[in-house]
Amino acid sequence: MRLATSALVAVLALAGCSNPNDPSSDLLKASASNQTLTITNTSSGPVYYFVADKEMLALLDWAVCTDPTQSFCKSVAAGETKRISYSEFLASGSSGSQAVVYHWRLIPTTPGKFNYDSLRTLEVDLR
Repeated sequence: MRLATSALVAVLALAGCSNPNDPSSDLLKASASNQTLTITNTSSGPVYYFVADKEMLALLDWAVCTDPTQSFCKSVAAGETKRISYSEFLASGSSGSQAVVYHWRLIPTTPGKFNYDSLRTLEVDLR
């Protein structure tokens, strides 16, 4: 009984630390505070991502990274949390009100080659 009560208290304490209004998908959860965007991988494998200033999306020319060996192909490991400074993705002159987190998994197709499963997005309020 004591063990069950301890487990219940731990679960409730952890649930109280997260905001149910934070955007999430089947792979990631995101939140923003103190000029930092935080993404947490809630899946069982690596998730690749690209973060962009929502106001500047029309000006971006980017493609989904399908080569995990490339340094520009950013990922967050299973269960891992990454913190990204707003200065890393907000454009100069932006109001900095929203970020878009594009994210996907890579699926091996042939030796050394990958394709992405589907492109997901999270819109995160930065204020």
